[in-house]
Amino acid sequence: MKIQTLAVEGVLLVEPKRVYCAGGFSCESYNAELLAKWGAGSVFVQERTALTAGSGTVTGLHYQRPPFAQAKLIRAVRGAVFAVAVDLRKGSATFGQAISAELTAENNLQLYAPDGFAFGHATLRPLTEIQCKTVDECLQLHGGYGYMNEYPIARMYADSRVQRIYGGTNEIMKLLIARSL
Repeated sequence: MKIQTLAVEGVLLVEPKRVYCAGGFSCESYNAELLAKWGAGSVFVQERTALTAGSGTVTGLHYQRPPFAQAKLIRAVRGAVFAVAVDLRKGSATFGQAISAELTAENNLQLYAPDGFAFGHATLRPLTEIQCKTVDECLQLHGGYGYMNEYPIARMYADSRVQRIYGGTNEIMKLLIARSL
């Protein structure tokens, strides 16, 4: 498994090594001990899978505020996504900066973002399936994103601080939409 740090503090690009044989391939897609050595000591307790039928579907940039902040490890198991993580950690040297990666079933890349990051993606192909490991089970227990009023979750485009940093969060959403076309 190859792991590399990216320009935004705390975000990692993970490339599980595939071992090929006549019948296909096998790979270790997650190794907690190895990720911890790279500073990603999150303990994942849930893995969600989402299938998007159409190409060009854009998710909003989701952000969970403390104490419900969630580290995430995302990968495309079918199709392709353009994934974006934005640092919203107060006091971080990279606060307000965004990092992106194209995650495809073929390149087998995964994007790790620690607690305090907003995350969104745009599908680049039809029938794209992603898997997302999270550190909290509340998404499943509360029926997806339907608990936004109960828990302190915000969508990035509603956060005026981030809009000032980017000169309008619409710029990030435009980037996601442009990559999905």
